[in-house]
Amino acid sequence: MTLSARKLMGACAGALVGISLSALIAGAAIAGAPFGRSGPSPAVPAAPLKAFTKVKNPKNFEGVWLIYSTGGAGPYSNPPMSAAGQARVAAFRAKYNEADMRANPPNGACVEPGMPSAMGGIGLVPMDIHMAPDRITIISEVGPLTRRIFMDPKRTPPDGYPTSRAGWSNAHWEGDTLVITTSLMTEWLMGRWSHTDDAVLTERLTLRNSADLGKDIPRNQPLDPLDPVSPLTLVSEYTMHDPALYDVDPKGTLYFRQMPTDEFQDISCVEGLFWETMNSKWRKKEG
Repeated sequence: MTLSARKLMGACAGALVGISLSALIAGAAIAGAPFGRSGPSPAVPAAPLKAFTKVKNPKNFEGVWLIYSTGGAGPYSNPPMSAAGQARVAAFRAKYNEADMRANPPNGACVEPGMPSAMGGIGLVPMDIHMAPDRITIISEVGPLTRRIFMDPKRTPPDGYPTSRAGWSNAHWEGDTLVITTSLMTEWLMGRWSHTDDAVLTERLTLRNSADLGKDIPRNQPLDPLDPVSPLTLVSEYTMHDPALYDVDPKGTLYFRQMPTDEFQDISCVEGLFWETMNSKWRKKEG
């Protein structure tokens, strides 16, 4: 895909509006999906990561990555909840009727579902990973979500540290696998991996040679069918523990291909929202 085509799609991503009630409740659409991009296909079973050839720099995740496949409970799905979890979520959603949700969709006000859906790419957009000895920073192309992952597993948040969509993350290496533990995620009961603020997310990120994954990994999340899968694939196996909503910890797998670094853009959700608001006022005035 050419950079000009990406910029055209990126400009559309700025106006994060118009998600349907069914998407909010069933999680069938992508929050903030740019116009012209279709929603993701249903998740496929996670392929077992079999024997693989060691990559040259297995601990170097630097660069721009875009999801191309999912397995297990995909990032846009609703994992099966316990009876108590269903009741809690239903009580929350009962506060809002269909008209309210259609008039005020969360993404229409630049509100993201947060983790773990954000790692699937809000609107199927790339993420930019920066690595330093003390932390890893992951930036989503559509802001404002930024993840800061501290490489000291014993580092704890300051007293009174608030919850957030990204949460608080610590990480450590187990061989060539980066294990990230995230807590303090702001409660999210709208759909797409609903969770309470007591939820704990564990991710295991590993670099694989794409050729070793073979045909077990279908391309069910392409940005453009003509874009090739890169020689390396970043695999994220994640599990969320939230007994208040789930009897069984939901699990999923994400597969990312590497992209040229100059294809990453900075897209302002807030700016898109501003212009959408101004255009709406103009259309009403002209009408």
